[in-house]
Amino acid sequence: MKKSAPTPAPKKQRASLKTAVQIDRTTHAQLTAATTNMGVTNAEYATAAIDYFTQRGINPLQEVQRDGMILQGKIHDLEKVVTALGNRVFGWLTQHEKNMSGYLRGHERTLFGYLQGMESNVHEHLSGQEELFFQPMLRELFLNNVEALYGRRLGEQIMLKVLGRELAEYPDKHREFNVKRDAEVQAKWNKFVEKLLPTLAPPQATPQPTPWPERPKPAAKPEESTPAASAY
Repeated sequence: MKKSAPTPAPKKQRASLKTAVQIDRTTHAQLTAATTNMGVTNAEYATAAIDYFTQRGINPLQEVQRDGMILQGKIHDLEKVVTALGNRVFGWLTQHEKNMSGYLRGHERTLFGYLQGMESNVHEHLSGQEELFFQPMLRELFLNNVEALYGRRLGEQIMLKVLGRELAEYPDKHREFNVKRDAEVQAKWNKFVEKLLPTLAPPQATPQPTPWPERPKPAAKPEESTPAASAY
């Protein structure tokens, strides 16, 4: 038996039928010029143009926009979003700064109060030490000074009485004792200072550097005498 020839597959039908649309001569001339430059048919060009306007929801009779204008509108919307986001971030930073400022001020007040308390405690401690040690020491020092003065005056008067001197000599003797006392105190003070701070030896003389020998100056050359021109 002979094999039957395979039947050709049916061609796919287009989704829509072709529709004729009337356009004026000027528009048809523009369409033909554009399709000729692009190498497409009038139907392909018209279909692409219709798809472009319908997908973007553009009414070509009321608003004629290009891609740049659409992109500019989207950029403007994006700028609004960025501005709103920046305002929110700035508001958050401002609130955070206020909270941090209050937190730091609270810590500052706490630390200042603590330092004031420490200062008051140290002052009270030093005042107590002064009342406990320094005031009795100063009182005892003043008391010993007064008692030594009275004892000295009484001793000088008794000494004059024992020696059979007149009390009128008391001021001179008192002045003489003061001079001797001041001299002995100065001598003891000088000795104490010498032991505490030994006298430093005088600094040794630093040898001066040897000066550089002066270079001999070149002797001036004698001026050559020019022979006088003989007069004829």
